[in-house]
Amino acid sequence: MTMRRVLALAATSLVCACGGGGSGSGDNPPVTQPPERLSGVFVDARVAGLQVRAAGQQQLTNALGQFDYDAGESVQFSIGDIQLGSAPGAAVITPVELVPGATGEDLFADPPAVLNIIRLMLTLDADADPDTGLTLTRQTRTAGLGRSLDFAQSLDAFGADPAVAEFIAAATGGLAARKTSRSLVSAEAAAAHFQQTQDELADPEPNTPPLVTAQAPAEVSEGSSATLSASATDSDGSVTGLAWTQVAGPAVSLTAAQSANATFSAPQVNTDTRLEFQVVATDDQGARSSDVVSVIVRDVPGNPPVNAVPMADAGADQTVDPAADVTLDGRASADSDGALVSYVWQVLNSSAITLVDADTPQARFVAPDTPAEQVLVFELTVTDNDGASARDQVRVTVRAGNAPPVAAAGDDQTVNEQTEVTLDASASSDADGDALQFA
Repeated sequence: MTMRRVLALAATSLVCACGGGGSGSGDNPPVTQPPERLSGVFVDARVAGLQVRAAGQQQLTNALGQFDYDAGESVQFSIGDIQLGSAPGAAVITPVELVPGATGEDLFADPPAVLNIIRLMLTLDADADPDTGLTLTRQTRTAGLGRSLDFAQSLDAFGADPAVAEFIAAATGGLAARKTSRSLVSAEAAAAHFQQTQDELADPEPNTPPLVTAQAPAEVSEGSSATLSASATDSDGSVTGLAWTQVAGPAVSLTAAQSANATFSAPQVNTDTRLEFQVVATDDQGARSSDVVSVIVRDVPGNPPVNAVPMADAGADQTVDPAADVTLDGRASADSDGALVSYVWQVLNSSAITLVDADTPQARFVAPDTPAEQVLVFELTVTDNDGASARDQVRVTVRAGNAPPVAAAGDDQTVNEQTEVTLDASASSDADGDALQFA
């Protein structure tokens, strides 16, 4: 379930306390009433950590995508200095409302800025899982400082824009959930995701997702123990599960990760290092929401230097034709304080793929020829000269191949001699709709 039924979050507006009534006796001027304070939700799935300028202040959307605004004002959304757009305050705001002229009825007919915003948001999600809502981390917001992006350019131009790629690399590099730096989500995947979001907004019986808050010490010394704490509530049911995962920084082992309080031992570091952790809460109807918290691991002076874990990069996701020769490229993998001595490629979800040169930076294989689209997942493991290793995954989508036609020669017949016979193959068909030739 994604940001399921988030419309219920906006059903109750928060009204601020207002001053007294009208004018009194004498010449006292009438009391000016402050604007009504309301609560809205930004939805591309729920988006947490999005910067909002409204209600006279700079805010961050909470774990449910909520923000405050004053009745009648315009609300502005941004990531660092990257302006996504503005819209009149409302109970629910989506990327459609940020783009003049957009309707949301056909995203490919709308101005391209709508899909470009959705694509970017999905790409930046901390755990790359929109089912838990979208979370923008502090790293992502910091990466947006001093930058601007042209969302109005065409879908292809936006996908090829170096400024977009540079921002994504700065915003997601080092996030444990997906790739060392991610590739921009396709327009087709973004459109399918947003259609699901719109369908869920139309649910007549909305379930409010749980609200979860993560807490942790601001900093710990290397080698010491730290505790992550989460509290969660559900306004229309109960919280049935909590789960912690690490989303950024050198990998640590979490103890009691399926509970409100998880612990870890801070890794040895050579410089002060930020770790980020996400907690996901699930309610009794399966709705999920998340929150992210960061911890700075302080380098202790005098401690001997430690071997840095290498960086694995399995390359960008690919979409290929059936029977195509495909190269998996791990040459961007690196080791900051030594050398890589081992590369190992493996396919995780198919036994029919034969990898060539699977122990080199670049492995090769031939894409299968299948009638239906197939997504293959490959994992690269690299090891450095001190024995430390790291992994990364890449997805290769193989387009649907040409399905063979179905030949139907008709029913068997029994006829008299010298009788004209008709052989009927009209029931033959082709699943791809290609023209048939008979022989």
